[in-house]
Amino acid sequence: MRRLDRYLVGETLLPFGIGAAAAVMLLTGGLLAEFGPLLLDRKVGMLAVLQLLLFRLPFLLVIATPVATAVGTAMAVSRLARDQEVLVMRMAGVSVRRIFLPYIVMGLAMFGLTYWFQEAVVPGSGSAFKQLFFRISLMQSQPSLAPNTVLRVREFIFCLGFVQQRSERVFEVQEVTAFRPKGVKAGALSQEFSRMLRDLRAGLPRAEALKRMAERMDIPQISNFTSALIQADRVGANLSDTLRSQANQRREERFLRAEKLALEAPVKMMLPLVMFFFPLIFLFIGYFIYLKMIQEGIL
Repeated sequence: MRRLDRYLVGETLLPFGIGAAAAVMLLTGGLLAEFGPLLLDRKVGMLAVLQLLLFRLPFLLVIATPVATAVGTAMAVSRLARDQEVLVMRMAGVSVRRIFLPYIVMGLAMFGLTYWFQEAVVPGSGSAFKQLFFRISLMQSQPSLAPNTVLRVREFIFCLGFVQQRSERVFEVQEVTAFRPKGVKAGALSQEFSRMLRDLRAGLPRAEALKRMAERMDIPQISNFTSALIQADRVGANLSDTLRSQANQRREERFLRAEKLALEAPVKMMLPLVMFFFPLIFLFIGYFIYLKMIQEGIL
């Protein structure tokens, strides 16, 4: 019986590998289609793209393994039934339950391996993926610095007249015109800063103007920012160092929020996959296996 079990499992390995490779390739294609425009805009190197795919591979394997197991089992059973090997096993006294026992054990083993992979490997690789992708997303797209060039930055359009490269990293730009297209309005944050500047011009103390802006917006990040500015103004600290530390803190908070959402995404995806997607695949494949076994006279 051990030889029979090894034979049945061996017949599943090749279609299992093909199914896993096909599923991973399809998911990788979807990943590249989703993030491709950003990677091209940031002109990310091939090494960074390969690192992104490598960090995402464990999560893709978790999704592809159940599908590959179902496809491999279905193809192996179909081949055995088509070549009448299942009929020979039944004539030799092997029951249907005993024939399918290796596949049941294999399915349970794949379930345990997938669960361990999801709990032990995927969180670390997902965190590394989000860290690398976050660094890439913070990269600024490289504009074309050439004479008579038009650039768009947020709601502003810049027209560069004269551009001369002084060194490898230094450009001299002259005759720069910046304007906002008609119909584009300033954002809420810009409006609040404009209101604060009007309060300052009206004679309101700087600390009081910052406090009023924080109260109007009622956002924790803005409150922390204004408190840091007020404290730096009172003690006479360097304003550039304060602004730099605040920028680093906001960037770190943004990264932590993105990392939290990234770690929650696989958990939220597993429930719909297990409840709706995988059962439909198993029922669809099992229906054709059932019809094939009826045609062969096994059942």
